[in-house]
Amino acid sequence: MTPVLTAAGASASRDGYADVNAGGPTPVKHMVNIGLVTDDIFGQDKDRIGVGYTWSDPADRSLDKQNMIDAYYRVQLTPEIEIGPPLEVIFDPVRNPDDDTVYVWGSVHALHCSVCYRDVVWPGAEL
Repeated sequence: MTPVLTAAGASASRDGYADVNAGGPTPVKHMVNIGLVTDDIFGQDKDRIGVGYTWSDPADRSLDKQNMIDAYYRVQLTPEIEIGPPLEVIFDPVRNPDDDTVYVWGSVHALHCSVCYRDVVWPGAEL
């Protein structure tokens, strides 16, 4: 991955290749993706929005090449808690070849916790 940081956000790109056949463990032999993220959305300095695009070339030549667009918005509720709804739109999905388009909607939650153990004495431990 190649991140590029700017004052307003970041961008990244990634390229992957797997030497596989159509019956291998991964259905994709080559993929490329790019993405952009930025903070300070709507005046909220800890909120973040991101968008990305992925192109995939399946190992099975009878399948169409897959394209995916994904986007998310992260809301920082407190310094420890963040939530966000991601959305993915997959065109010609490799794992669902009978479908033209698949929509994936979800919810991401994160809880960040930092604990200081310096005053904790474990059984058998010496200070």
